[in-house]
Amino acid sequence: MIISIVNEIVTDMSLPFYHGSAQFQNLIADEQTLPAIYLDQPITANYNLSQSGYTSATYPINVLFLFKSELDWTPEQHDTNCIQLAEAKIREFINRCEANPAFDLITNISSTEFINLFDCNVSGKTLSLTLQVNNQYSVCADASIDLTRGTVVNSDGSYNNVVGMGNTLELADISVTDSDGSVSTLPAMTDVVCTAGVFPSGIAYQRPQITGATTSYRTGDDAWHLANGTYDYTPPTNPIYLAELDTTALEPFKTLKNQNTFGNLERFTDDLGTQIYANNYVIDHLTGLGYYNSSPLTDIWDNCIDNANASTLLGFSDWRMTNINEVLSFLEFEGGNFNQLPYNYTGNVIWTSTARYDVFASTYKQLVYPPYGILNPGLITQNRDLRICRNHF
Repeated sequence: MIISIVNEIVTDMSLPFYHGSAQFQNLIADEQTLPAIYLDQPITANYNLSQSGYTSATYPINVLFLFKSELDWTPEQHDTNCIQLAEAKIREFINRCEANPAFDLITNISSTEFINLFDCNVSGKTLSLTLQVNNQYSVCADASIDLTRGTVVNSDGSYNNVVGMGNTLELADISVTDSDGSVSTLPAMTDVVCTAGVFPSGIAYQRPQITGATTSYRTGDDAWHLANGTYDYTPPTNPIYLAELDTTALEPFKTLKNQNTFGNLERFTDDLGTQIYANNYVIDHLTGLGYYNSSPLTDIWDNCIDNANASTLLGFSDWRMTNINEVLSFLEFEGGNFNQLPYNYTGNVIWTSTARYDVFASTYKQLVYPPYGILNPGLITQNRDLRICRNHF
């Protein structure tokens, strides 16, 4: 019985276990089995009888912790490569014996170092100790040994622990994150009722900066949209998080720090969360804006404004001509060019809804030339490209 318990303990220590003279002979003959732990024979049991018919048994045992050594090693090499390793395993063995529910008491603990024993040269330490077995062994004919261990699990199996018979397992406290983001700690097996409050309503997107335009020259230009609340710079109440770019990513301009609403880290996706763009619709998950990214319409400024306002592309009726900061928000400077993402389309000069800021503001509007990132005023009678966008989120 004591052999099987010690065998169980040693097996958990991930070392070979041997006992008996025959196994010892094989151990010494085969150096490949080292390091190993050997339980010396014979094993003596001492019994103490009680009036209830049960006994307590104590077992004085010797356990050898064997490590391969060499004859020409210095004392320091023996200490480093064998003695210290054996000492660590002895401490682990004693700790495991103390934790084992089969034992009530461990006494008379001592150890002895040895160097270059036997023909195969082994060094290590011998552990001597007395193990008192749990007092559950009757001298009656129907005596039985109950070393049952219980397993504690939760409903989904994510928590699993073993508790020995007669021992107590204290369950770790649980952390509860409330709807307002506060975290509290409660004892395990506790019913949790979240407090009422404002629930997170989404992601706070980084809208492009306000251009500063306050004078409107017609319906649908930059200042008109600002005055009529089209841009919607107000972040959601108690957002889940602020949309940010991952500056450590391989492509930091295109990679988010946190997952978008589709569960990936792509800044630009289509309306299915992929990057196929079958219908030419692009969602910018950093700004929360949606763009129609296809061959742009080319016309004079007023016609481009009117076409943007009247557009019902993809079933949306809230399109607008992009202002200067909205255009700049999707331009990436790389390789000497400003590329329009996500298609890397360099294109032509783009109209914006932003007016020039001087006496010519009524006849000149801001242009963006993506290949070079040039910002110039353009006469409104010139034909330039139209880019449209909308508030997707």
